[in-house]
Amino acid sequence: MSKADEIGERIRTRRGTARGQSSPLVAALGACLRSGDNELRGVALRRLEAALREHDGNVSAAGRALGIPHRTLARWIEEDTDLRVRVLNARKV
Repeated sequence: MSKADEIGERIRTRRGTARGQSSPLVAALGACLRSGDNELRGVALRRLEAALREHDGNVSAAGRALGIPHRTLARWIEEDTDLRVRVLNARKV
């Protein structure tokens, strides 16, 4: 299993945590977005984009579905141009 497949599997299988603690999914997605590895970034961007499309670009609803705090997802969108473009595309469809 490649590193991207391993990260992708972690991203697909979200596990809940106590309030105030970062879930494994949040940690994995954040690490992938900050990664210099295009394959890992792509895995994270595709997962986030799928959730955003599923919820018509609604950041709060997509975050809730993924178990990512709204503010965390909003910060990632502010910081990442690729992700910001995907949010806009999700809202157009």
